[in-house]
Amino acid sequence: MTAMFSFLKRSKPARAVIDGETVHVLLDNALRGRKAPNYRHLAQKQRMAVIGYAEIEKASAKSFSPWVEGRWECEDIARSLIETAQRTAANEGLSWACGTLRADGAGNTLHVYAWAIVAREGRFTDRDVVFYDPTARRWVGADELKNVDYTLT
Repeated sequence: MTAMFSFLKRSKPARAVIDGETVHVLLDNALRGRKAPNYRHLAQKQRMAVIGYAEIEKASAKSFSPWVEGRWECEDIARSLIETAQRTAANEGLSWACGTLRADGAGNTLHVYAWAIVAREGRFTDRDVVFYDPTARRWVGADELKNVDYTLT
């Protein structure tokens, strides 16, 4: 009987916790000079856990479906990645510091990306805002984002 419930005793990864206001400030700083005049941050979570690059890549691999115009668009792919990530986070007991944002991508067309607050390698308290293109399945620099009109937790 004990083995049957062993999943309840699994240890959770040690993660730094960050409040929603700090997430907003970090995103604001990372997107300085990249926001559209109508930019808004839609905060839905008050506390989140800082994660690593691997969590986003794993959620992307698990949730990915190729882009199909009119059927499976970039916003669907990004939303699926975040939903997959947050399901894993729910099992740990606290939402992860990640979400979506919309910006002008290549060719000045609107595109939906994912963002995350990640712990710096080997450091518990230092963190960075990073951006990921779930459609292309690649990390992008803030310099690739123009006219960001929203970020969503």
